[in-house]
Amino acid sequence: MQIHNLSPKNRIKKSARVGRGGKRGTYSGKGGKGQTAHGGRKIPSELKEQILRLPKLRGSTNQTQHVDVFEIQLKTLVQKCPDNFKVNFESLRKIKILPKRISKFKIIGKMSSIDKKLFLNNCPITNGAKAVIEKAGGKVEFTK
Repeated sequence: MQIHNLSPKNRIKKSARVGRGGKRGTYSGKGGKGQTAHGGRKIPSELKEQILRLPKLRGSTNQTQHVDVFEIQLKTLVQKCPDNFKVNFESLRKIKILPKRISKFKIIGKMSSIDKKLFLNNCPITNGAKAVIEKAGGKVEFTK
């Protein structure tokens, strides 16, 4: 008889390590208590609850970007511009009628008559204001 031929009478059985994940299911051998222990349980999702509380923005993707058009009254043009003045985008900026942040504008206004000749070049204008300027001897031109 030699030492390598010896074997123990009872094999040493290692105890199962419980509660460390692995192949013992969701609860790792610890089980579930209370609400989770019963079949057909329904626990409301916190994330779903928060999503449902958010306000709905229906149709927000279909809205177009609104660009404000700065309106210049014909009365202010007559007050601030001298006679035979050539009105365009740059000249309106120089005499400080048109603010720096504005890129779109339109000349509007109902007046019966004006006493100055104004020459407008590439300025959007209403039909009524155009008629008043041309009646006073001015001119409205659009070049492409």
